[in-house]
Formats: sequence, C-alpha cells, structure tokens
Amino acid sequence: MQWGEFDGQRKKMADPDVYDVIVVAVDGRADFGGRTNYRLQPGFHLLQVASSKQGNHGEVSVIPLPISVKPCTRYSFAAKHHSRIGIENWDLLSTGETLMPGCEEPAKK
Repeated sequence: MQWGEFDGQRKKMADPDVYDVIVVAVDGRADFGGRTNYRLQPGFHLLQVASSKQGNHGEVSVIPLPISVKPCTRYSFAAKHHSRIGIENWDLLSTGETLMPGCEEPAKK
C-alpha cells in the first residue's frame, strides 16, 4: 500500500515565531493526540491543523488544510505567528514537498 505523509515538525529553530503544526482531524475524524506526523492514503483530504503554540489556558488555534496527497510524498508544514502575544494570528507555511525514502511510487501503465 502506498501513502503520503503530513509532516508538521519545524525544521529550523532560529525563528522564535515558528511552531510545529499538529493534526487535529482528518476528513472529520478527530482524536490524534497531538501528532505532528500522519500517514495519508493518496487522494483528497481535509485536515484540521493547529499551531503548537498554546494560549494561556492551553487552547490552540485550528485552521482547515485541504490537501491532495500523492503517493510516496511527504508534505512539510510549519506555523508562522505574526505576534509573540496571542495564538490566533498565524499562517500555515509549506516548507517542502519531498519523495519519501524507501517508498516506491506505483508503476505507471
């Protein structure tokens, strides 16, 4: 079985306003326990993702991420906050799309 992968772990720690991205729900199904990596079957999916930056009471800011997943592809993301105060004002940054090592795409006919 082939799959794609969502990767929400930030790669560079230099910017203090960049945070990991957490999978909250996939196609309406929740309960992912704060995972930053998730395997997805190829095709269209609607993810709900949150920045790992928490508010004063542990709350997080969730946004939708529609994504068309290709087999053997890792999609990397990070959360870029515009302010060090508050959790609401952030952008989802695409930080890369790479082929996954050891994964072979299905042969084309």
